[in-house]
Amino acid sequence: MHFIDYYLTQIPIPKAALEDQSSQRPFIDLVDKILTITKDDEYLEDSAKQARVRDYEKQIDQLVYELYQLTPEEIEIVESNSI
Repeated sequence: MHFIDYYLTQIPIPKAALEDQSSQRPFIDLVDKILTITKDDEYLEDSAKQARVRDYEKQIDQLVYELYQLTPEEIEIVESNSI
């Protein structure tokens, strides 16, 4: 288990200050919007709602890219390997 812990600690995860929710607020707002839409009973049959969720997910992706300061080349790699 120590072996796994060592490698996990090497992953560069930015630390967000818990008291500084202003940096977290855009993520929280987008996730709240997604949850509101997906909890709707009609979500699975409503393509407009599904498209809105995909748009919000793309916005979250962009925030993450910005947070990690990814280059366009790195973003291309991430997006080409996503499901």
